[in-house]
Amino acid sequence: MLDWVHRKVILEPECMDAVPAVLGAWVQFALRRNGLATEHIGPVIDTVAHNRNEFHALSADAGHGGPAKELLTGILADGVDLDDREGVDRVIGAYNAEHNAQRLFEQ
Repeated sequence: MLDWVHRKVILEPECMDAVPAVLGAWVQFALRRNGLATEHIGPVIDTVAHNRNEFHALSADAGHGGPAKELLTGILADGVDLDDREGVDRVIGAYNAEHNAQRLFEQ
């Protein structure tokens, strides 16, 4: 939850808000199904709940996404149809040009 979801997944805000609760329920189900003693399940669920605020902070910070998520977010924000090869290429070209320019300024 703190490493992968906020960097790789694009969800509507209300779906992203539900991730900690859904993960907690799924972990509880999986641990019970695998026969883990009840007293050991609670601490795991508590850890998920404890990290909820950090997850929401990371999810709200666009800087924590990887390049693929940045590109797809840009494509969707520009209203480009994912089947429009020229439109997708335009967004990717602009993304690459911006990042190349940033690298030149940082040198």
